Amino acid sequence: MVSKKIGVIYLVWMPYGVELLERFLKSYTTYNSGADHELIILFNGIAHAEPNETERFKEVINAHSVNVDQFLYSDTGQDIKVYREAAQKLKNEYILVLNSYSQILSHNWLSHYVNAIDPSVGVIGATASNASYVRSVNNSFARLRKQKPSLKKLFKVVKYIIKLNVFLSSKFGSYPNPHIRTTGFLINRELFLSLHFRDIKIKHHAYYFENGRMSFTNQLLQKGFKCKVVDKHGKIWDLSESKNSHTFWIGDQENLLISDNQTDSYKFGDSATKSALQNDAWG
Repeated sequence: MVSKKIGVIYLVWMPYGVELLERFLKSYTTYNSGADHELIILFNGIAHAEPNETERFKEVINAHSVNVDQFLYSDTGQDIKVYREAAQKLKNEYILVLNSYSQILSHNWLSHYVNAIDPSVGVIGATASNASYVRSVNNSFARLRKQKPSLKKLFKVVKYIIKLNVFLSSKFGSYPNPHIRTTGFLINRELFLSLHFRDIKIKHHAYYFENGRMSFTNQLLQKGFKCKVVDKHGKIWDLSESKNSHTFWIGDQENLLISDNQTDSYKFGDSATKSALQNDAWG
């Protein structure tokens, strides 16, 4: 039994996130959560915002008649970094982290997570993947070459490919590399804070945390915890079964509980894009 309300953290990406906030609030008010919780709005990018920018966002929230229990603020930083900062300030036993692009897709969305809570479970995600970042980038490069890009663009990409494969590849796992994705995941707050976080300054550092050799999934597995995926029907899937959940980059993602920009890239992609993404995630 969860002894304290779950903290649902929604990240506002400033100063460009008004439309994304509108989409999230529409989904939040459309679908009943099915479980008691606190809604926490986390503003990221205050250092780059215009004066009174947060007030404009709060006016949008008020227009949707949404009750926000807490507002938190971060000057700037990668998503994982500011999630950790937020977790340090909260008192909730569990936190559910949603990025700026998140949209809820089902009634009882939070109760589905709650029903999956178990002392043996370290994290419950809305999506998972077997992708290896290095393999995915190399696949993208192979597809780009077939498009015959300009020499300038090709040179830029080749430099990155060399850097990735020569200097950075040791930090990433090879395929298959099963991991819970770092949005739409629920975790015990203290357990989250006990994980090893390197100084996350750039996007690559966030990639390491999501799908590197020392990803948060691998850290939890090493601690003896199970990692699960929950779908829109409340069915719980083991990480090893996550392909069959049809929640991420496969089929029509018809069982997806919480969408984001990556699931949208598949949903709105053409058949070639969907095929390539499915291959990246599942082979």
